[in-house]
Amino acid sequence: MKRTLRTIGDLSLYFLFFLIVIFGVSRLVKLVIGSRPEDIDSRVDLLVPGFIIVLAFLITNLLYYRIRRDKLVWHGWPEWLPSLTGFGKGCLIAFVMIVLILGGTMLMGGGEFELVDGTVSEYMLYVLTALGAMFVMVLGEEWLFRGYLLVKLADRMGIYRANVVVALLFAGFHMTNEGSSFLVAINIFLGSYLVGVLRFTDGGLPVAWGFHFAWNGAQLIAGSVISGEVFPVPMIRFVSRENSIVSGGLFGPEGGIAATAITAVAIFLLLRVFRNKPAFTVYLDRQTAP
Repeated sequence: MKRTLRTIGDLSLYFLFFLIVIFGVSRLVKLVIGSRPEDIDSRVDLLVPGFIIVLAFLITNLLYYRIRRDKLVWHGWPEWLPSLTGFGKGCLIAFVMIVLILGGTMLMGGGEFELVDGTVSEYMLYVLTALGAMFVMVLGEEWLFRGYLLVKLADRMGIYRANVVVALLFAGFHMTNEGSSFLVAINIFLGSYLVGVLRFTDGGLPVAWGFHFAWNGAQLIAGSVISGEVFPVPMIRFVSRENSIVSGGLFGPEGGIAATAITAVAIFLLLRVFRNKPAFTVYLDRQTAP
């Protein structure tokens, strides 16, 4: 009971720090760039909040570690080479999964590619700048859900149960998105659980970051709706059909039945591969701090 209360207290204090810091950072950014324009581009709408969240977590971790000396705030960041390798592995896994999801959705009649207005140069410019914004934004999300929160809960509850709790929170976080449904909630839960499994491998947070980045990025490249968010990609568009169970509807292909099946298979395979790995079973032995 005491350990549980201490865990709740530590998490409450950590996120209190975060809320104070992000308020200060947001005010500072607003002073520098001014108020939010009404016709703001979707890429800027990703980049600015992402930058604020990442900067706020960096400052929070520095402050919290100095005050509490809790090494878990920095857990999950290996050396440079393992981090780059982990990021690349996460990207590869997600990219393959999205290709399979789009392919499966098309085979079931849930969507197809269509050509729209735009040139190759316009397409490349838009995609590259949007990917840059996503690169920052998804790091903020991963730090929020797979950072101190997940590791602290895992220290108290064990990896598997903590991963379930965080996956439920992550799914709930996305339920206000356009096109959300019960199947979408299941898919987001499964996807989050999968990222949590990757998070406790040797790749640490970078592999989770890479997976999340490529998951969104591959859909962007395909011109698809991403978690209910429409990106006006020039030249090509993945158009979903009306049957939301197959196509994912307004949420996008990641909300369809193909995503359910492929993500479930991926979780099964990853748990088979990593269940006996030292980094997955005794991860707390690898705590590091600056």
